[in-house]
Amino acid sequence: MQAAFAAFNKWVATGIPPASPSPIASSPTGSTNLTRDASGNVIGGVRTPAVDVPVSALSGIAAPGASAECSLFGSTVAFDPSHLRQLYGTRDAYLTRFRASLDKAIRAGYILAADRAALLQQAEAVPFG
Repeated sequence: MQAAFAAFNKWVATGIPPASPSPIASSPTGSTNLTRDASGNVIGGVRTPAVDVPVSALSGIAAPGASAECSLFGSTVAFDPSHLRQLYGTRDAYLTRFRASLDKAIRAGYILAADRAALLQQAEAVPFG
């Protein structure tokens, strides 16, 4: 959200519009049936490590019984350590891919460079078992 505000401010101040991601894929095109990758995350839209190097499936659909406030954030289903090892092999391989995705998202303007260290710290805490 902070990156979106920064991009908006830059747009207003300089006339340079923010990055425009590819549309979120749906099938058939334009429907509300979102196309998902093998991890259960949507294809298209803003790409960050959370969707490009996932440790959980992210959904815009709230979990059953979620409060109105929580329903705004959708839901996540974390992958267990054995699934993470299947996806990435090792923690080091995961972190290498995470860093590459993070730096790409920063260059695209979807994440602030100031948030890089905190996001890396979160990635380093992912339990691989």
